[in-house]
Amino acid sequence: METYLLFTVTWFAAAATPGGDTMLLLGKSLASGWKSAIPYSLGIMIAKVGMITLTYLGVATLMTQSPAAFNVLKYVGSAFLVWQAWRMWQSGRAEIKSREEKFWPAVGTAILLGAANPQPWLFYISVMPQVSGKTELWILNLIVTVGFAGITAFYAGLAVPIRRWMLQGNNGIWLNRAVAILFVVLATTFVIR
Repeated sequence: METYLLFTVTWFAAAATPGGDTMLLLGKSLASGWKSAIPYSLGIMIAKVGMITLTYLGVATLMTQSPAAFNVLKYVGSAFLVWQAWRMWQSGRAEIKSREEKFWPAVGTAILLGAANPQPWLFYISVMPQVSGKTELWILNLIVTVGFAGITAFYAGLAVPIRRWMLQGNNGIWLNRAVAILFVVLATTFVIR
């Protein structure tokens, strides 16, 4: 039980910290309302469960023994963040959209973003070898699924008051550009690590 508690506390501390995943959820909630974050949250959860499962089953060993594979993942994830940053910078003023995005393409995009993000891979590669012998995989996946649903609810709820603010004057432009800069900083951090 102590190992599960340690994993839960460590995972929540890492997952709740704003990163590429949480910025995507916040951005979608800001642009289109909290419901638009649901398919992205589902896709990111699927990616996280996949990462936990793979690292639990031994990919952590492979990744640490093959730095080239890890570097490919790191550069792909960083390039994706820079591309997202460029799109946000170019988008100008954030506006509330009335159209619904297609559910499954949004899930697929989020799976790709989640799987290409090197930050969770680093976390799972470092943590999983210490907990895999003392835990059950399905319980770890349950912790992450329930936990990420809570994190999604928090960031989607945070977006509600921010949306009102961003519609005033040029606040939406500045918010998009601030998030774009954050994405570039995250991408640079991933490459440097």
